[in-house]
Amino acid sequence: MSINTTSALASTDVVDTRATDIANQVLNGTISERDGRWMIVTDILSTDVVFTVARWRKFEATAQEREDLIPEFNELVQRKALQETEGGMDLVRIANGTSACGWARNLLRNGGMQSELRDMRRITNRNATIDPTLDLSGAEGGVSYAEMAFHTDSVTPDFDGAITGQADTNDEMDDLQEEFLNAAAGKRSGARLMLAAQTMQKAFKLSAPIRPMDPFDREFIRNTVSADEDAAVQAVTAMHALITSVQTEEQRNIDPRMLALWDDYTVDQLNRLSLMMPEAAQTLVLAAVALKPRPSRDHLATALWLLRLRHAGKGWTSFSKRLFESWTAIEVEAVSEFSSKAPSDDDVAKRLSAALAWPELVAEATTLPGQPIGETEREVSDHITEIFTACLND
Repeated sequence: MSINTTSALASTDVVDTRATDIANQVLNGTISERDGRWMIVTDILSTDVVFTVARWRKFEATAQEREDLIPEFNELVQRKALQETEGGMDLVRIANGTSACGWARNLLRNGGMQSELRDMRRITNRNATIDPTLDLSGAEGGVSYAEMAFHTDSVTPDFDGAITGQADTNDEMDDLQEEFLNAAAGKRSGARLMLAAQTMQKAFKLSAPIRPMDPFDREFIRNTVSADEDAAVQAVTAMHALITSVQTEEQRNIDPRMLALWDDYTVDQLNRLSLMMPEAAQTLVLAAVALKPRPSRDHLATALWLLRLRHAGKGWTSFSKRLFESWTAIEVEAVSEFSSKAPSDDDVAKRLSAALAWPELVAEATTLPGQPIGETEREVSDHITEIFTACLND
């Protein structure tokens, strides 16, 4: 795995000039200290400071260790920049012209690198990590090493608090790791992608991106983030800027469908995800827009039976079957991942017909007496999804 770099990194001179201006605005009371610190650290992390220190040859480290240092460095710079007490970034000095990028560089070189390397080496042998992008080509449950899925406690007391919002224990992280490995064993690409996303959400206390109702919107998003691994995290950063400051012209040009994915995210979640490697956001998005892995016929039959129990009106039995088949056509893969048999032309035609019937069927479902499965398309779809998921977990 190679170290990811951004094609258009911000100039440290520009960032330093802007940091001086922001620090003065904070001291003058024009903007809050919290907002000012967020703006400065966001700018610092848009430069190559972290990358260049990770490649610094004064310290002995393997190529993998240097790569793994990058997210750790991002989090260290963020935590110290936001620290308003002694030991954090000194806004008075920044306002007087001290380089903000130089401050970050010195922080990492003078203790940061040695400390992070020591911690990484201490935990590597006992704490396996999960690659959020996974090796989706095979059927084995094992996963490769990557830096983004789990972090254990650092010797710095509030390290995990800066990442997750609370001090997670090593035992909790180990349990999540074991849960993933057990669940992923024998699974193929689609199921493992879903499990990876769910595990990352638990580990980092992140919400799931909002799944668009329109299948064409989902296909657009899937194609976008598949073609460009940075597209998802760029949308996260743009959403954070929209809420907390001012978007750049490039961010304003991001498709609204990419921004809408993050409507349920808090500012803190947006910030934490933006500081992770791009593969993290990419994985969450790909899982959010992916078709659900097709289960066995028994699971599908059970889900349909449970749906039929939700209502007892005239014609409900036949209508619920058509509704469920239509939902399945737009939400679930056509064949099982373990099937070697491709769908026939007749199967494809039936699936397309069922999918095209969804708008009419779901509209009718929302007008049923008492609206037993939802008042809106989203509620109806979510209701069927819950039944479908519950059957898989039984």
